[in-house]
Amino acid sequence: MARYLKTQVAPKVLPELYPAFISAIETGNLRTMPNKIMATAPSRTPGALLIGDAFNMRHSITGGGMTVALSDVVLLRDLLRPLHDLSDASAICEYLESFYTLRKPMSSTINTLANVLQKHAGLRPHPLSLAIHFLAISIYGVGRLLLPFPSPIRLWNGPKLLWARSSIVLPFIQSEGVRQMFFPKTVPADHRTYPIS
Repeated sequence: MARYLKTQVAPKVLPELYPAFISAIETGNLRTMPNKIMATAPSRTPGALLIGDAFNMRHSITGGGMTVALSDVVLLRDLLRPLHDLSDASAICEYLESFYTLRKPMSSTINTLANVLQKHAGLRPHPLSLAIHFLAISIYGVGRLLLPFPSPIRLWNGPKLLWARSSIVLPFIQSEGVRQMFFPKTVPADHRTYPIS
C-alpha cells in the first residue's frame, strides 16, 4: 500500500499537501477510509456559505451528503429568490438564519440514519435486527409524511413510500437468500460451511 501511494498517488497530490502526504505514509499513519462526523453549527461569515458535507458531515454509509447538499440547494434557491442583488452579504446573512432552521428536518433525519446505521450495522450483525430497524425507519418516514395533518395526498403517499422502501431492500434480501439470512439453521448441514478451527 505504501509503495502504491508513493508511486501512483503522490505525484497527483497538490504540492501544498505533498510533504504531509509523504510523512503520513512514512510514519505508517495510513487509514483506508477516514471518517468524520460533524454536527451543524451556523456559519455567519459574510460572503461565505457552506452546504452539504462541507457544512455538516455524517457517516458516508448512506451516501446522504449529496442528498443533503441537493436539498440545501433547493432551500437556498427558494429563500434567496426575492433578493435581486446577491452581492449584498448582510442581506443574504439575514435570509440564512431561516436556512439553518429550514434545513434541519432533512439534515437531522439523514444524519441520524447514517450515524445510527453505521454504529448498528457492524456491531450486531443479525439480519432480523437490521430488518426491524429498516422497518422502524420506514414507519418513522411515513409518520413524518403524515404530520402535521394527514391530507388525502399524504395518505396516498404513505403506502407509496413503504412500497418504495420495500423495493429498495427486498431485492437485496432476495439476492442474499431469505432462508440463509433469517433461518440459517434450516439450511442442510452439507450445504453449510464451517470455519476451520
